[in-house]
Amino acid sequence: MTKQQQTSTVTGTGVAATAVTALALLLLSACGTESGSGSGADARSVSGTDDTSLTETLRNAKGLNGVKGTVWDIDSVTVDGKKTTPVDGARMRVDPDGTFRSSPDCNLRTAGEVTVKGDTLDVGDDQGMSTLMQCPDEERPFADAFDKVFSGKLTARTEAVPGRSGATRDAEDAEDAEDAKTDTKRVTLTAPGGDEIVLTRQTPQPLVGTVWTVDEVVDSVIEHGDTEGSLPAGTEGKASLTLRKGADGAGGTVEGSDGCNTFRGPVKISEATNKITFGPLRTTRKACPKPEMALQERFEKVLKGEIEYELSHNRLKLLAGNGLGMGAGPAA
Repeated sequence: MTKQQQTSTVTGTGVAATAVTALALLLLSACGTESGSGSGADARSVSGTDDTSLTETLRNAKGLNGVKGTVWDIDSVTVDGKKTTPVDGARMRVDPDGTFRSSPDCNLRTAGEVTVKGDTLDVGDDQGMSTLMQCPDEERPFADAFDKVFSGKLTARTEAVPGRSGATRDAEDAEDAEDAKTDTKRVTLTAPGGDEIVLTRQTPQPLVGTVWTVDEVVDSVIEHGDTEGSLPAGTEGKASLTLRKGADGAGGTVEGSDGCNTFRGPVKISEATNKITFGPLRTTRKACPKPEMALQERFEKVLKGEIEYELSHNRLKLLAGNGLGMGAGPAA
C-alpha cells in the first residue's frame, strides 16, 4: 500500500492533528479517513497552567536528545483483573503542546481535551477523532480494553525503569551512548475501579551518532502531493547513514551506504534551522543491480547541498529542495 500523509485540521482552537500512515514505519501511523465526534473537538490535551512533574513527564516540552514530546509503548491493559497485551506493538504519543495520539490497534486516535493536575489525568467526555481502518480481528480485544480504560479520571503513578533506545553507535560516540542508558519513565494509569494501563516511554534518538537505516522514499513535488513509498524491491535494510559533529561543533561528517556503494563526506548541521548542508561525497564505484542503482540515484539527488530534515522521536526525514527525500529509522 502506498504510504500517504494525511492531515486533519480541528476547528475551534485551530490545532492541527496530523496522522501519518504505516504504523511500522512511523511512530504512530494509520491510514483511512478521520472523523470527529463531539462538539468542538480540539485534539488538545494536558491543559492547565501548573507545570507539574507529571505534565513534564508526559509532554517533555524541554526536549530530550534534541526531540520534544514523548512516545510511549502501551505495554498492557488490565480490565476486571484480566491483563491484555498488544498483538503487534501499540503506541501513545504526547506532543509538546499536549496533544494525545494513541494506536492500540491499526487505527490512530487523537484525543479530545485531557487535563493533568497533580497526579490525576482527566481524559474527559470528548471522544476526539479516529481513523477508520478495518483492523485485524486479533487486535480488537486489546483496543477495546484500552478504549474502555482510557477515559474519565485516571490516577497516574510514575517510576523510573531502564531506558529503551534503538540507536546504534560506534566507540567514538561512547558519551552519547552513555547518555542513552539513563533511566526512562513508566506510567501506570489507574481508573477508579482498579483497571489499569501501563505505559513505558521510549528514549528518542538523537540526530547525531544514530545509525539511521533508510526505509522509505519521499516525493513531495506539487503534482504528486506529499507521498511516501517503499524502497526498490530487494534493497530493504541495505542503506543507512550516520551524522557526526566535528570537534569544534561547527562542521561534521556523514558516512554510510546507499545500498550498494559506501560514501563519506563533510556536512554542516544547523539544529536551529533544521538544515543539513552536504559537501562533496566520496563514494566507492561498485557496479550494482538495477534496484540498488535506483536507490543510489535517490541518495545522490537528496544528499546534495542544503536540505531540510525533520526529526520526530525515532524517525528522520530528509527532504531536498527538488522535492525528493528519504525517511529512516534507527538501526535495529
